[in-house]
Amino acid sequence: MRAGSRGGFEMPVQKLRRLTQFGSLLLIFLIPIFESYKRLLYYIPKSSIGNLYKEGFSSLDSSLKGGYLEQVVLIIDKLFGLIVDNTYTVSRFLDGFSGFFWSITIGDFTFIDPLAFIQMPIIDYSFDLDFLISITLPIAIALVLGRVFCSWICPYNTLQEFIRFAARTLGIKGISKQVIADPYLRYTILGIGFVLTVLGSAVFPYILPYVQLGRFFYYLTFGSVFWTGLIVVMVLLFLDSFMQKGVWCNYLCPTGALLGLLGRKKLIRVRRDKTKCMASCILCEKVCVWKSHPKLDDMLNCTHCHLCVDKCPSKALKIRSR
Repeated sequence: MRAGSRGGFEMPVQKLRRLTQFGSLLLIFLIPIFESYKRLLYYIPKSSIGNLYKEGFSSLDSSLKGGYLEQVVLIIDKLFGLIVDNTYTVSRFLDGFSGFFWSITIGDFTFIDPLAFIQMPIIDYSFDLDFLISITLPIAIALVLGRVFCSWICPYNTLQEFIRFAARTLGIKGISKQVIADPYLRYTILGIGFVLTVLGSAVFPYILPYVQLGRFFYYLTFGSVFWTGLIVVMVLLFLDSFMQKGVWCNYLCPTGALLGLLGRKKLIRVRRDKTKCMASCILCEKVCVWKSHPKLDDMLNCTHCHLCVDKCPSKALKIRSR
């Protein structure tokens, strides 16, 4: 533990969560760049790895370049040139990174969002071991930990937390207006989206901000901007950060609704020791931005961000298995 900003200490769990959040955000930024660079490997000589800037990058067809991220592609090339000199080795490494959190491949594993799975045509089902792992692993994680994706991995939430931190640092206060009050609206959105998907109209990829962010970075590598997705994300970030805290995550997000349902009986959760809990203390209720209620033992929306556990003055909250 190390000294923190509230006169206490920043817990190891929070440092690990921040590291995971940063890594997830970096991943959706790097994967499109890796894919852009992988396209170049088929057109450049072996000796050009690490020397792409010097050996005719400007002469390549524009579709093979890095778009707005061209300079970043050149930096990636330079880094690979310091490590290897074999295009095959680089290609094999890059094959282990593709997609984004809608369907993402890391190494030998592919993870498919449960909402992405329900919109896949049956003819795309392979039912081999790799495919079964791809669709069951995210569900298994939700059954054990609930909505852990929301606060540990989701890049949209990471940006949201950063904006809130920046606003507090700069002394910018939001309006704090209750735009939406119905906590069951997200389940309605989930149900309507599911029905429309089954009927052949896939709506989830167009409303989920973490999907829009992944698509935004992918378009940049081709020299274009996915303006629709960018506008959707910016509007939601503004509402979440300055109007009503957590309006998307707690009231509208169908992914959060689905993960919450899957994790309703999650195996690992925050438990309250009633003998230690101080009756007059409601600090855990104040620090939770996910509409969970540790004081009432209501942890349906818990994302395991661990803030309530860290801030509890009597150490009455612990992570326990059922």
